[in-house]
Amino acid sequence: MIPLCREHQYQQIYEAISSGVSIIVVSGPMSSGKTTTIDSICSKDNLPFKTSHVFCDCGMEISDIYSQIAKSMGSSEKKPRSIRALVESIESSDHTAVFLDSFDLLDNIANDLYISLYSAIESGVMNNITLVFVSRSHPSHFVSDPISSFNIDFPAYSRSQIEKVVLSYHNNKEDTILQAKIRRVIDICEPITKDIRDIIFVSHKMSKSKLNPGDTEFGTQIIMELKQMRTQKECRVIGLSKTARIILLSIAIASKTSSVSDLMRFSRSIKRNRNHTKLLEEHEFVNLERVFAISKAIIFHHFDSFEIDISAYLALQKLVALGLIDIRGDIKVDAKIKCLASEIEIHSVSKTLGVDFTAYTLEA
Repeated sequence: MIPLCREHQYQQIYEAISSGVSIIVVSGPMSSGKTTTIDSICSKDNLPFKTSHVFCDCGMEISDIYSQIAKSMGSSEKKPRSIRALVESIESSDHTAVFLDSFDLLDNIANDLYISLYSAIESGVMNNITLVFVSRSHPSHFVSDPISSFNIDFPAYSRSQIEKVVLSYHNNKEDTILQAKIRRVIDICEPITKDIRDIIFVSHKMSKSKLNPGDTEFGTQIIMELKQMRTQKECRVIGLSKTARIILLSIAIASKTSSVSDLMRFSRSIKRNRNHTKLLEEHEFVNLERVFAISKAIIFHHFDSFEIDISAYLALQKLVALGLIDIRGDIKVDAKIKCLASEIEIHSVSKTLGVDFTAYTLEA
């Protein structure tokens, strides 16, 4: 199904790939429907081309990306460490669209990767591949020598589009009272939450209210629904084991800081240099190995006798079941973890552990 209000971008991507465009750049702010649209393309039946959806993340090396591309295309299990090895590992001769999602998270290696892949396309050794770079910003923001490409922009959802998306979840779309209620919900929710799922949920609750949109109590009830949602989210962390709480806190810390900050805050292996050291970074997904390293450091600094063993993997399963984290990849090899917990939940866990979360996520 084509995502609502992203039909134009969907068609642009589809037609560009089908017509043989080699380099495509899909850019737009967070939560603008980029990945959802790509997922829709990849899940479409009877495509005239094959698809490969690769997710990039901070800390990955170029060889990691090559391996992900080869793996997603069903090629050899051997990890290619060069563009030549990647080309040799690709067995299929079918036209394939390779989506490199969150490309901007690759930071310093983005330029080299972009150039090497482009060169392979231009030289003809990957003439059956369409590369689609998916990023929150245009490559000119993080690639030193941007090369011309077919650019597709995903703007943030407008107010009218938000109304359209929210209204699509209701059956009686022509009901003028319902429309007024939804507009009132958006008026109050939009400055508080940027998550359109929150607005959809609250509008569903308020559509059943007997209050009129113009009533003061209507607005009060919307705020109460939002607060209740946050309370319910916080309830997910109540009763978690100490291991699960430490791991969840570590994931949250890792998603907001750099690897350098781990060394500076958890060891004395390097000298602190506030003027030249970057401690804070935003990562959507973080390496499981780094999460475990931070967890062990927290235990060492804040708890006397406590160890992470096989219970850590049970804790991860619990966190996934509660919707507090998302895991991508093989948990025993190169798993990536995304923190889905709210700020309220993280601070709640931090408080119960007696560990100051802000102390680890502020510039030193």
